[in-house]
Amino acid sequence: MDQPSTSAAGRAEAHKSLTGILRPGESHARRLAPLTIPIPEEPVQTPAAFHRLVRNFTLVPALSILEFVIAAVALLSILHRGTHQPDLLAILVAIAFWSFSHHLGPPLFRIFDGLSAAFPSSGWSETVLEALSTLIHVAIKEFARFTAVFIVYKAGHPDLIDLLWLGFGWALGDVTCGIYQNYLNLYQYHEGPLPNDDPVLSAAPWSGYRAGEIITSASTDGGNLPFSNGAAAAERYEALLDVELGRLASLKARLELEDIYGIPFADIPPIIISVQWLDALLLSLGLTLIMSHPFVNHGSIRSTIPVVAVTWAIHSCLALGYALAMPKIGVHAVNYFGLMVSIGCLVAGLAQWGVLE
Repeated sequence: MDQPSTSAAGRAEAHKSLTGILRPGESHARRLAPLTIPIPEEPVQTPAAFHRLVRNFTLVPALSILEFVIAAVALLSILHRGTHQPDLLAILVAIAFWSFSHHLGPPLFRIFDGLSAAFPSSGWSETVLEALSTLIHVAIKEFARFTAVFIVYKAGHPDLIDLLWLGFGWALGDVTCGIYQNYLNLYQYHEGPLPNDDPVLSAAPWSGYRAGEIITSASTDGGNLPFSNGAAAAERYEALLDVELGRLASLKARLELEDIYGIPFADIPPIIISVQWLDALLLSLGLTLIMSHPFVNHGSIRSTIPVVAVTWAIHSCLALGYALAMPKIGVHAVNYFGLMVSIGCLVAGLAQWGVLE
């Protein structure tokens, strides 16, 4: 699944327009116009609630590690009765090509974002462009997967276990990066407090204000900045603006995540996210086996093209479900459907290699 990215471009633009309200050396008696930052009201994660959220989320990496350990033990002890060693070449090649295809995603999506700006704003055009970018990115990933199979094939005639290690490495890169992105998403729900180690800033009239409240430099006793030094006032006032801008950026990221998942990311049960990464492991193993069977047995790229098209179609259906259908039918339904498809792909791949006979 493509994870949402929280670009700092919007934040940088806002920062550019707000910083420098007070220049160092200006008189502290200068009256500043009130600064209003309107933000929709929403529950704030207190530090205790946020730490509890992070603690509960540790279930995701814990279950993912357990899944990979079970898969590795199965590859080492069950299929080859403990005599087979991990194919490090296959694992490293898979991680390298997964990383390559993954890093091509952001430039591709930026290109389509630019194209969407050239068309009149409408729901259908944005949906078509998003679907098209998803299909192209999936095609890049499947081409990278086939290239990894080709390299492992040229390094030595691989058997079933080697290709399973290849799928294992592909999933390892996918899940590791995905969990890291999940933690970045989770951090958007952290409401950073004002610096407590700055007694002047914490004693200011705006101390304790939430993002979205009116921030003004007028003090209650004279309408002047509450600092005696103009340069220090500018630095501390800009520090406050940085805090507010950070909260604005986090709110924007939270709203974007809610558009993608259909519900606030913090409300998704960790077990559901764990199911998503189990999907990724099973799907990687299954698609790798399906794609590699005709090429390894016949050594012909031409005979492999129809199978690569099939794996692209399966992967595209799942990717479009995550990208377009998830906000409408729910993250639970999409992940459970993905689990069923992934299990089916793994069973089909094992059957194609004669394991189930």
